[in-house]
Amino acid sequence: MPRKGENIYKRKDGRWEGRYIKGRRTDGRAIYGSVYARKYSEVRERLLLLKAEYASWEHKEAGFTGSVWDWLSYWLEYLERPHVKHSTYASYRCKLECHVLPVLGGKKLAKLKESDIQNWLDQMIAKGLAANTIRTVFRILSTSLGKAVSRHCLFANPCREAVLPEVKKPGIRALTFAQQKKLEKQALFEKGNEAVILALYTGMRIGEISALTWGDVDFENNLIHVRRTLQRITDYESSGVKTRVIMDIPKSDTSCRIIPFAAHLKELLLKWKAVSDSAYVVSCRGDYAEPRVLSYRFHQTAERAGLEAVTFHGLRHTYATRCVERGIDIVTLSRLLGHASAKMTLDIYADSTMEQRRAAMGVLDLLLTKNSSQATDTGMLLKGWGKIADLIMQTAARDLPAVY
Repeated sequence: MPRKGENIYKRKDGRWEGRYIKGRRTDGRAIYGSVYARKYSEVRERLLLLKAEYASWEHKEAGFTGSVWDWLSYWLEYLERPHVKHSTYASYRCKLECHVLPVLGGKKLAKLKESDIQNWLDQMIAKGLAANTIRTVFRILSTSLGKAVSRHCLFANPCREAVLPEVKKPGIRALTFAQQKKLEKQALFEKGNEAVILALYTGMRIGEISALTWGDVDFENNLIHVRRTLQRITDYESSGVKTRVIMDIPKSDTSCRIIPFAAHLKELLLKWKAVSDSAYVVSCRGDYAEPRVLSYRFHQTAERAGLEAVTFHGLRHTYATRCVERGIDIVTLSRLLGHASAKMTLDIYADSTMEQRRAAMGVLDLLLTKNSSQATDTGMLLKGWGKIADLIMQTAARDLPAVY
């Protein structure tokens, strides 16, 4: 039987409920949590563990008395930075400074509540931030607070019960075949637009094209080796707001890939190499051409081709769409694009494969029509034989002697 003072009760549904203090409000009032089980002994055991954990946390709470931003700065510099790429660190810091610091940065870490997190999320939604952006920033914050819990600087992660905005699948903005031909024609007549052709016929990302050297192109076996990516990031080590260009490995292991190329692209690559004065396939003043240069050149060319509201990344989508239209399977396409999985590719280009699926159903439908036609012919034949059989039976009945 339960003992007095344990805060364990038997519910009407037959289960046992135990209540424990999981935190305190700013005025010192207790915040309660509950555990449930079919047996009293199970609830009591779990309750003792939770109470001991809270008592331990209350005792250690003064171990970190700093603000949320104090913890995030420590987490970024000492726990994350040694283990992530420079671009990842810069991305995390930029997002936290822009979206977390102004609202939550000044709060005491130990006093951070679930309601603070939800209010912060609601503010970002009200500002009109994209759901993907909100979820990305939230994931970074939640990871850092989870580490605070494991380091006994925070009792529980206040991000656990947050309600996040639903992510709507973005439409794929690929060029139509006619638009692609217009863009290609314009790009081939202008110097410095090799990146447009490469993106349309290899599906490489803009940073991968910037970092592509002639040494990465195997003309003997007609292969392009994607080994690096180039990007401009915020330089937090310098004074003031400055940026710098970095050369790094691609965003994931699957992004390091080999892309075969065919005869027409090989002919163009050889022509470009013959007049090149740089180690880079796409160059600027004898050196690499960084992504913003490639993007500028692309937009100028697209404008002259009469195309509006198109992005360089849309060329990668165009490449993938053309592949799907020509029957290239999703697994092969996933490897060509450097996606982490075929599921990721299918999630992005599911709409593009719809016409293929309709065509497949059309083939099966022809089979059904053929079978249906054969069934109809057989039915007519059986129906005819049935009428003949009826006539035979009627004639036979007239010739039979009467039975009394």
